[in-house]
Amino acid sequence: MPNDKNDNDSLEKNMEAMVRGILIGASLGMFASWIDLLSMDAGRAVALGGIMGALAGLTHKRMQDRKRK
Repeated sequence: MPNDKNDNDSLEKNMEAMVRGILIGASLGMFASWIDLLSMDAGRAVALGGIMGALAGLTHKRMQDRKRK
């Protein structure tokens, strides 16, 4: 049973990193579409920013975890 708590904590931290990345990435995508930096509509820019942000958030979390070990 103690392993379940550790797994839940790890899942919670992964989700937190993904949500933070999605929010930052989607915001950057919207901003880029507002200033016509990207030649695409706002919905697509937000979606792509969210996807890339989630991946970046997970990557950043895993790099921080490796540094701690």
